[in-house]
Amino acid sequence: MTPDEIKARLVELGLTQPILARMFKVSDSAINRILQGRSRSERIEQAIAKLLRIPVGEVFPLSETVNDREVLSA
Repeated sequence: MTPDEIKARLVELGLTQPILARMFKVSDSAINRILQGRSRSERIEQAIAKLLRIPVGEVFPLSETVNDREVLSA
Protein backbone atom coordinates (compact mmCIF):
# COMPACT_ATOMS: atom_id res chain seq x y z
CA MET A 1 0.00 0.00 0.00
CA THR A 2 1.12 3.55 -0.55
CA PRO A 3 1.45 5.90 2.43
CA ASP A 4 -1.67 7.77 1.28
CA GLU A 5 -3.65 4.52 1.04
CA ILE A 6 -2.59 3.52 4.55
CA LYS A 7 -3.54 6.93 5.94
CA ALA A 8 -6.91 6.85 4.15
CA ARG A 9 -7.75 3.42 5.57
CA LEU A 10 -6.75 4.57 9.05
CA VAL A 11 -8.92 7.69 8.75
CA GLU A 12 -11.86 5.48 7.69
CA LEU A 13 -11.38 3.72 11.04
CA GLY A 14 -11.19 7.04 12.89
CA LEU A 15 -7.48 6.66 13.55
CA THR A 16 -5.23 9.67 13.03
CA GLN A 17 -1.47 9.86 13.40
CA PRO A 18 -1.75 11.57 16.82
CA ILE A 19 -4.11 8.82 18.02
CA LEU A 20 -1.73 6.12 16.78
CA ALA A 21 1.18 7.91 18.46
CA ARG A 22 -0.65 7.84 21.79
CA MET A 23 -1.66 4.19 21.31
CA PHE A 24 1.92 3.10 20.63
CA LYS A 25 3.58 5.59 23.01
CA VAL A 26 5.72 7.22 20.32
CA SER A 27 5.84 10.67 18.77
CA ASP A 28 3.57 11.81 15.95
CA SER A 29 6.69 12.22 13.80
CA ALA A 30 7.69 8.59 14.48
CA ILE A 31 4.30 7.42 13.18
CA ASN A 32 4.67 9.67 10.15
CA ARG A 33 8.14 8.28 9.35
CA ILE A 34 6.84 4.70 9.61
CA LEU A 35 3.82 5.41 7.41
CA GLN A 36 6.05 7.11 4.85
CA GLY A 37 8.48 4.17 4.87
CA ARG A 38 11.39 6.28 6.13
CA SER A 39 11.63 4.38 9.42
CA ARG A 40 10.87 0.80 10.43
CA SER A 41 9.25 -0.63 13.55
CA GLU A 42 8.16 -4.23 13.47
CA ARG A 43 5.92 -3.71 16.51
CA ILE A 44 4.12 -0.70 15.07
CA GLU A 45 3.92 -2.01 11.50
CA GLN A 46 2.36 -5.26 12.70
CA ALA A 47 -0.08 -3.39 14.95
CA ILE A 48 -1.16 -1.06 12.13
CA ALA A 49 -1.63 -4.02 9.78
CA LYS A 50 -3.71 -5.77 12.43
CA LEU A 51 -5.89 -2.66 12.87
CA LEU A 52 -6.40 -2.56 9.10
CA ARG A 53 -7.00 -6.35 8.99
CA ILE A 54 -4.51 -6.63 6.15
CA PRO A 55 -1.33 -8.77 6.20
CA VAL A 56 1.67 -6.68 7.21
CA GLY A 57 3.47 -7.58 3.97
CA GLU A 58 0.66 -5.97 1.98
CA VAL A 59 0.58 -2.82 4.09
CA PHE A 60 4.35 -2.44 4.38
CA PRO A 61 5.81 -4.18 1.29
CA LEU A 62 9.29 -4.69 2.73
CA SER A 63 7.80 -7.18 5.17
CA GLU A 64 7.59 -10.87 4.37
CA THR A 65 6.19 -14.07 5.81
CA VAL A 66 8.52 -16.68 7.30
CA ASN A 67 7.22 -19.95 8.77
CA ASP A 68 3.65 -18.60 8.60
CA ARG A 69 4.64 -15.55 10.65
CA GLU A 70 4.97 -12.09 9.23
CA VAL A 71 8.38 -10.55 9.90
CA LEU A 72 10.35 -7.60 8.58
CA SER A 73 12.84 -8.27 5.84
CA ALA A 74 16.46 -7.81 6.82
